[in-house]
Amino acid sequence: MIDRQRIDVFPLLARTTDPASVKVDARCISGIIIYLSVTARGAASGGLTPRISGRDAVGNKIAFWTAAAALATASGQAVYIISPHTLSAASGPITEVLQRPIPREFFVDVAHGDSTSYTYALTIETY
Repeated sequence: MIDRQRIDVFPLLARTTDPASVKVDARCISGIIIYLSVTARGAASGGLTPRISGRDAVGNKIAFWTAAAALATASGQAVYIISPHTLSAASGPITEVLQRPIPREFFVDVAHGDSTSYTYALTIETY
């Protein structure tokens, strides 16, 4: 049985620093879809980069996926798909597709490339 979930990780708010990562317990999933919606940004151009991390045996978080390109050098939406299965290349509304295994427990956060205020929301779906 696949554990399908929709998790509003970060609600639509203005932020100037990286938010604390959010733990996701993902038993029996095949992939993750990440939606990053940016509605406003300040004048700088550092951008936002979504990240997924796992945890090693002693509890250290280890990043295993970082978006290839920062978003939020302009307002808009980015969609990222991570799956252990082979998928088609990113096209249309899909920003990036990555073939990678999904850990049972993972953490989601967004890295800020500068101290500019960004207004954004991040949602994930597991499938």
